[in-house]
Amino acid sequence: MINKLKQWIKNQLRFIVRSEIEELKKKLSIEFSHLYFEYRWKEIEKDKSITKIVYNLKDDIFINLYKDSYLSYPIFAQQFEKETIEFISSNLSAGDCFIDIGANIGFFSLIAADMVENNGVVISFEPTETTYNKLRENVVLNNFENTQCFNLALSDFDGTSTFNVSLDGHDAFNSFSLPHHGEHYIEQEIEVKKLDNYYSLIQPYKNKILIKVDVEGWEYSVIKGAEKILSDLDPVLILEFNDENTIHSSKKCTDLYALLNTYGYKLYSLNDHSLIPKKNEGYFTYQNLIAKKNF
Repeated sequence: MINKLKQWIKNQLRFIVRSEIEELKKKLSIEFSHLYFEYRWKEIEKDKSITKIVYNLKDDIFINLYKDSYLSYPIFAQQFEKETIEFISSNLSAGDCFIDIGANIGFFSLIAADMVENNGVVISFEPTETTYNKLRENVVLNNFENTQCFNLALSDFDGTSTFNVSLDGHDAFNSFSLPHHGEHYIEQEIEVKKLDNYYSLIQPYKNKILIKVDVEGWEYSVIKGAEKILSDLDPVLILEFNDENTIHSSKKCTDLYALLNTYGYKLYSLNDHSLIPKKNEGYFTYQNLIAKKNF
């Protein structure tokens, strides 16, 4: 009996040690990866002869990464929105429709365009002209003919408005209000439309629509301007919830949550490939939530 107990203890100790070694190896691998990408990016930054690099996102999909954009490094270092990418990859198929609201240089649009193939469509919205030009450049780079790009902002009205545009590489945070990142911004007049204006373009893909909304605190207005599409076509939504970005907006994330409920949506957080029901919080720190009907 004592010998069996000793053997059991030895086996348990071996298991614990083996598990700890594997966990340590994972941590060291991640740390090495971070150091490697940081070193490589610094080498790229030192080379004054180049302003951008062509980076292989996956398979035969390439993206121009611009040295003057903050967003380029996390994409280069493979640290950008991994869980969101996995959700998109598992929820898009050939023939689907992907709508990228706040597309920036096209990271998500390119991944989606490859997945929906020629019988699907990607519709991308980017309000800042210089960033929009980079988006178009990346679409052309991949010869994607299934992608339509629009140089405008989406909201709950049609017209024009003043937009804050970064001059120091923080274009990912351009917004209707003065962003919290970066120091140098200029105001630009931009075109604004409601997503419902594109109903006829989107309608053929009913029940096969995935919409990503990342507009730095103005998600409520975008959703308000998409009432017909959300009510009739039942798209799945990926939305950024971050009350740090809603400081200058009259509507907070809790209002966005309630608005989505009125359209019949339930909210979920992503957790290790699973959707976990998300309650309406009084204050939301940065996270991407999934909104779905009939789940």
